[in-house]
Amino acid sequence: MDMDISQLAAKTAIFLAPLLPFLIQGAKDAARAAFERAGEKSFDAVWKKGGELWEQLKGRLDTEQDAVKQAIQEPEDRDAQEYLAATLKFQLKNLFNEDAELRDFVSLTIGGDVKDSQVAVGDRNIQIKDSPNAQIYVNPQYAGLPAQDIPDKELILAYLRSLASECSRLPFGIVAPRFLEKMQDDSLSLSGIYIDLDVQPPFEEGEERRNKAEEEMQLFERERNNRVPVMEALNDERLRHLVLLGDPGSGKTTCLHYITLALALAGQDDPAAENLFPEEWKLKKYFPVRLILRDVAAQHISTDLKKGNADAIWNAIRADLVLRLGEGIAESLFPILQQFILKKPCLLMFDGLDEVTEADNRRERLIESISAFCATMPKETCALVTARPYAYTDPKWQLARFKTLTLLPFNKEQIGRFVDRWYQAMRETMKWDENTSNDKAQSLNGAIQEKEYLFDLAQRPLLLTLMVTLHTSWGKLPEDRADLYDETVRLLLDRWQRWREARDPQGNLVIEKSISVALSIEESSVRHALNTLAFKVHTRQGADTQNRQNQPADIRADEALDAFAPYLPDTAHPRVIINYLETRAGLLLGRGNGIYAFPHRSFQEYLAACYLNDQPDPASEYSDRVLKDPAWWREVFLLGIGKMSRGGLGTALAVLQILLMNLPEERDRTDKDWLAFALAGQALTEMKLGVDSSRYEKLINSIRMPLVSLVEASHLTPRERTEAADTLARLGDPRPGVIADYVFCKIPAGTFKMGSAEGEKDSYKSEYPQFEYNIPNNYFMSRHPVTNAQFEEFVKADGYKQEEYWREAKEAGWWSKEGFKGIYDSEARTEPLRFGGAFALPNHPVVGVSWYEAAAFCNWLTDRFQVSSFKFQVYDSKTGSISADDNLQSEIVNRKLKIRLPTEAEWERAARGGHEFRYPWGLDEITPDHANYNETKLNTTSAVGAFPKGRNDYGLLDMSGNVWEWCATEWQENYKEYLEKENSEPEGYVARVLRGGSCGNGGVSLRCAARGRDDPSYWYNLIGFRCVARASFPISP
Repeated sequence: MDMDISQLAAKTAIFLAPLLPFLIQGAKDAARAAFERAGEKSFDAVWKKGGELWEQLKGRLDTEQDAVKQAIQEPEDRDAQEYLAATLKFQLKNLFNEDAELRDFVSLTIGGDVKDSQVAVGDRNIQIKDSPNAQIYVNPQYAGLPAQDIPDKELILAYLRSLASECSRLPFGIVAPRFLEKMQDDSLSLSGIYIDLDVQPPFEEGEERRNKAEEEMQLFERERNNRVPVMEALNDERLRHLVLLGDPGSGKTTCLHYITLALALAGQDDPAAENLFPEEWKLKKYFPVRLILRDVAAQHISTDLKKGNADAIWNAIRADLVLRLGEGIAESLFPILQQFILKKPCLLMFDGLDEVTEADNRRERLIESISAFCATMPKETCALVTARPYAYTDPKWQLARFKTLTLLPFNKEQIGRFVDRWYQAMRETMKWDENTSNDKAQSLNGAIQEKEYLFDLAQRPLLLTLMVTLHTSWGKLPEDRADLYDETVRLLLDRWQRWREARDPQGNLVIEKSISVALSIEESSVRHALNTLAFKVHTRQGADTQNRQNQPADIRADEALDAFAPYLPDTAHPRVIINYLETRAGLLLGRGNGIYAFPHRSFQEYLAACYLNDQPDPASEYSDRVLKDPAWWREVFLLGIGKMSRGGLGTALAVLQILLMNLPEERDRTDKDWLAFALAGQALTEMKLGVDSSRYEKLINSIRMPLVSLVEASHLTPRERTEAADTLARLGDPRPGVIADYVFCKIPAGTFKMGSAEGEKDSYKSEYPQFEYNIPNNYFMSRHPVTNAQFEEFVKADGYKQEEYWREAKEAGWWSKEGFKGIYDSEARTEPLRFGGAFALPNHPVVGVSWYEAAAFCNWLTDRFQVSSFKFQVYDSKTGSISADDNLQSEIVNRKLKIRLPTEAEWERAARGGHEFRYPWGLDEITPDHANYNETKLNTTSAVGAFPKGRNDYGLLDMSGNVWEWCATEWQENYKEYLEKENSEPEGYVARVLRGGSCGNGGVSLRCAARGRDDPSYWYNLIGFRCVARASFPISP
């Protein structure tokens, strides 16, 4: 019968109370005598079960309480036992709420009849059966038979069932406690969530050089080919002996669990297995064998072994059978399994080479044993060993004739699939309907794509699992970076605070204490030591300005010891710290050769911020560091401000005030000073101060206006400048023509050369033949692409529902009173497609709009200019000034001019700026300072006007890069007879021209002559538009 946590705690407490005084003292004989006096006839079974429970619970129960002491003094006193049981129940209930694995263990152990049951212990699973042979994985039809009478095939199936049972559940590394509370006794199926990891395959000789020579158009294919799913890589017959390398938390063990599960089910002819394999996987019929190498080394590699041998592995396989199925079945099964392995194709999986100690040459002997064992296998057999990279760099630890595969971080698509599968798997447990689970998945995926720091963390499967458990249990991720890191650090630290089962060199089961208990210090002292360590190594790493890396600093053992030294009692041995760093993945990870590191640079930065926040004068500490080296202390500063402001804005505001007081006037500013202003702006957003914070307007404006100067004068690197422009979006971008108003540039009438000359560098056939095109009248083009903020005014004005703006779409059948529904829309829309993240910032170009939506906006904007207070502003390219032009506005009011999309010719004429150069800025070359394109490596749109070096002589910005721009003109395959065929009429469902290239394209697509096209009802996250003011169609060249 299933029990809830309270019932389980009560039952466990009642069972343990009479045993605990004796278990604590190891007094088995005294316990036997006491039980016999009480008339208990099954003492051995009870003592065995009690001992197994105590192994899991000791160190986690408070044995210093009065109830325990009283029971030890009077172990047979019933009142003392009842008092102890009540105390234990309270403690156990809290433990079971916090630790699902412990709860599951105890539930299985305590669930049977105490007097009659025996316990069969597997690697992770405990099963209770009343059969003395513990035949828990054998078909019931053979129940009660001696092991030697069970058919060979059934014994093999029993082994496969035990493997499948062990590996069928998702192994949680770190999870949010609230998530465990919600899960109760449920667990998640690994097969329902697992996403195949990708590996970097080994290059064949010369292949890398060939890849580097590929042209730009093949780069995506090269990237795809350099990411191969693990199971697909195992298909390669050249890769029969493999070492799978991966950092802590990269998913190595989970990958082996999944492969083991799939093969174990396939070996049972379970139909579910078919869905777990990739198509045409060659290893579907392979037999799985899985060993944990730390157990193999501890039990089967003796200290006096001179050379490793295959017998050590065979002995480990036999011992694994005993643990899984009991001594009797193991005795019968082992010779059968041995012959099976020697004759049949198998996948031998050896997990955790890095967890094997180097002491007494155990790792070296183990490597020799694996090599010797694999040498006796059929040539079809595969061997797969997992290890951390640091443990495999030294040649003496490398396996001869084993190739290496390196696990890659999750990419964007894998993160999205994992989140989607997670929430589908959670539906039944959480009692959600499909819409709810889909909404939650979209919410988390959106947050990860929107916030770079979340994406950075989510690339590691362990940290992504933590994030989804936080999101599931809280309903959202913490609002602030500082809060997320605080929670994550706490959970990673909790890994050191857990007691863990392990085996000593003699193979005996032992319990590793938590770090605070082992060192006899408070948990808070562990955290203070780590804060100090992070600050010191971050300072040291930053001092080496020539060799800075984005990775966390290498931490020497002596640095770690120095950080902990002030908190350690005299009795603590420094070696205890080193043991924890080497064997327990937590907030520090071993890299080999006495070097350690934080699991991610951001944790180093966050803990360094915690150290600075604890100083007597944090304002001066931060100001000094940001002024001297803003690039290096950037994240520390921002995380520190974020954490500081959670307790009130006072101290955080003081930090900003001191920083601003020390910054020079504009004429004297260096790049460091500009970067300090950018950081001050980001700090305001960390503090949740922005557009609506009128109380702090003076402070905000003292940062906002320098950021405008930073952007418009092209200071700093493209990434730093565009980040400053994104900060402007959050603080309120005051630049004209960006948010609420519009600025146009005058484009003079005249003749220009349109297209490219045949044979011109990087040109395409669609640009031939080059010809002269005449535009007889001046016109005006918006200085920037239309922004999100500007388009939002159209949405708020209910523009999608106003029929008069949608003439073209209605005629083509894409508009109705419900809104616009394009060819790829599942339902009518009343707003553009939202892509989230930077794409949604108010000063970025609007994207997710079709040609019809762009045309409707232009129709609406024509009406908008009918209002006298809404001014038509013009940029003077000679003086850089902006002024309202009442004459032009009256032309619009009188319908002599209208706002519309530019024709293809108008667009190219405007882009060229009166010249014949390849690019708008009057050069034949492009750099990341000129435009947002693939070499700028932003991988998203940017605020309009953030690339002032890309301005042309007419004053236009962003004509190249950022987003493709819709043109009014119907697409023609080339310019042959173009003048006769040109059609810029708004009517008709025909492909329309796109111009300008985007942040996802190479420089070739950003040339003035480059052309693109698309379905006018289509939308994309890299397509926007800008407007012109000119006479209505038609236009004669």
